[in-house]
Amino acid sequence: MKSKFLTLVIILGGHVTVAQTLSAEERNFAVEMLESSSRKFLDNLQDVNGDQWSFKPDSGAWSVGEIAEHITLSESLLYSIVQKTLLTPANEEKAKSLEGREKQLLVTVMDRSSKAQAPEVLRPSGKFASKRELIDAFKRARGQTLAYARTSKDSLKSHVAQHPVFGELTAYQWLIFIAGHAARHIAQLEEVKSNVNFPKI
Repeated sequence: MKSKFLTLVIILGGHVTVAQTLSAEERNFAVEMLESSSRKFLDNLQDVNGDQWSFKPDSGAWSVGEIAEHITLSESLLYSIVQKTLLTPANEEKAKSLEGREKQLLVTVMDRSSKAQAPEVLRPSGKFASKRELIDAFKRARGQTLAYARTSKDSLKSHVAQHPVFGELTAYQWLIFIAGHAARHIAQLEEVKSNVNFPKI
């Protein structure tokens, strides 16, 4: 009898774990989005020179360097939110109602027709001494995010935290948001580079 009970506990426990962790499809989607935005960001910075780095289309706009700094600063902060979300009590009912919204979240985040103010901590202030230093910092931070996305067995779909603009998100959706946020600002960066007055190489 005891043996049967232990077997049942193991089976049920395994079932719960499978339900809470990411499916192969979900994991692959997160990794693909993170890898894609990382490549696009770094490709956009590769040939940018000093004049191009600091060029602003107008006095109220961010330069390529400032946008790049915002993306880089955001990476570690957003990753920490994923981790903090996992420390909150699981909310299976709420998480279930949010399930499957990841692709729509990306569409909404990347829609730049609605503007959002960056919090003070993520506003560019010239923190990095050079483009090389910024790129190295981004690679370290994104490397951490990608390693986690590839290997995590955490219950990312069971914990929920509020985003000030996009509402309640599961920890998994916060992970997807990291890629979407970067993609949103990469588009902003590309707009600056396409400006008619952008310095030529």
